[in-house]
Amino acid sequence: TAAAAADTDIGNSNSPTTMASICVKRNIIFGSRLYATPAQEQEQGGGGYVKTTLPLLEKALLEASREGDQPQGLAALNGLSRYVRNALQQQQQEEQFSPALELWRNRDHDAEQVVLEAITSVATQIPRKGHSVVGIGTYSDARIGWTDLAKEYATISETDETRYPFVQQGDATLFQAKGALLVNIEYIGFDENPDYWKDAGGAMARFFFV
Repeated sequence: TAAAAADTDIGNSNSPTTMASICVKRNIIFGSRLYATPAQEQEQGGGGYVKTTLPLLEKALLEASREGDQPQGLAALNGLSRYVRNALQQQQQEEQFSPALELWRNRDHDAEQVVLEAITSVATQIPRKGHSVVGIGTYSDARIGWTDLAKEYATISETDETRYPFVQQGDATLFQAKGALLVNIEYIGFDENPDYWKDAGGAMARFFFV
């Protein structure tokens, strides 16, 4: 099922216009979307992604807990690769933009350098030396480090003025605004959604509402 908010005033139209939506499947909440343009949001009082979608999340939580199960959220991490690319650029300037990346940078063992090289390849979509494509082997080698970066990205607060501008607003931000806790990073199947593998390395964040 899906919950959706409608408003009849956007664009001076007489027909309802969907501003935002969110999906619920049993006790799992996912897929919040904001359809309103910035101008339409401003017309309705502004507030941005979280303020517009939070009323929907509150309705979704009631639906998800209807049979007594603990509501969970599954958040796509769109923009994660862009965040890592920026972190790599900042790293070259000796600035500690990403603590998670800095930890991998300071590890000297060959196996850990393989992880760092794979992370760089996933983020930039440039094959590693000796490879012709960014394939499942590269994603697998990057997995442990990419998971650290995904956890970092998923939990960046709006009070972090340096990194927050690089976070793409979505479910993770919304869920935490309602007190949800990050419990795990999971990955979609490698054959699913190639564009999402490029955009987020296949990572999804699971949250519990407590």
